[in-house]
Amino acid sequence: PDESDLAFATEFGKKIMEKVQTADSMDTLYPVDVRAIKRPSQPFFPLFRFLRRVIKLRKSGTPLPRTPWVEDENLCTHCGLCVVRCPAGAITKGDELHTDEAKCIKCCACVKACVKKARVYDTPFAALLSDCFKKQKLPQTIL
Repeated sequence: PDESDLAFATEFGKKIMEKVQTADSMDTLYPVDVRAIKRPSQPFFPLFRFLRRVIKLRKSGTPLPRTPWVEDENLCTHCGLCVVRCPAGAITKGDELHTDEAKCIKCCACVKACVKKARVYDTPFAALLSDCFKKQKLPQTIL
């Protein structure tokens, strides 16, 4: 996130807090049907280019998306930070070198937490998304 994103998130948080504080009861807080939200329009050619490249990657046999892993076992000190930070419980204490692929949600919290940079997440999607979708979409917020 850039500075604009952080400012937007701060303002959004203030609006939510204001709405919750001014509510008299649960009846004044109403649910929002997110299915009714119109999806932002997506230009055809960047989407087509992205899908074409993903299909090419899949045909090449590249596993997509991969699960974060420990590339150099000598770097891992078994400190357990990856275990603590993993919201899905895909890494167990004492077995920090392995990630349960069935549980992993590919959020990269373990990669960011690793101070020794033992955990890596090499995915072609980051480069593909950056290359194919250069124009940033405006965020949609509903209060």
